[in-house]
Amino acid sequence: MDLLRLGCALIAMAVVTFSNYSAHAEVTRIEIAARADILSGKSFGTVGAYEKIVGKVYFSIDPTHPRNVAIVDVDKAPRDAAGHVTFSADLYVIAPKDVARGNGAALFDVLNRGRKNIIQQFNRASQVPDPTNEVVRRC
Repeated sequence: MDLLRLGCALIAMAVVTFSNYSAHAEVTRIEIAARADILSGKSFGTVGAYEKIVGKVYFSIDPTHPRNVAIVDVDKAPRDAAGHVTFSADLYVIAPKDVARGNGAALFDVLNRGRKNIIQQFNRASQVPDPTNEVVRRC
């Protein structure tokens, strides 16, 4: 998966996420820190192998925008040269290594305190903080 397509997909997900809430924000950049094969490149059906992509997404908001004034203490946050408040969020993506073999859908989880719940809730699986390696269950 090339970074341009990944970046576009992530920006689209951020736009959808923020459009459902009262805040108005812009994604200013995405930094990819690491990529790793899931389960050592194990193939999953017709999609094939998956990879884990870890990084940060950087945002910028105008604290005077009507949709942002309700954010607690936004008026007290430091501002950049443009008068905007900037912040970042962790990025954690599990994606097909060959995007053309995927179905084009994304399952998106808005994390709370870094917990990765989507795999557990979607697949009724065990809690897995890092699905790069297989979890061995002991009886």
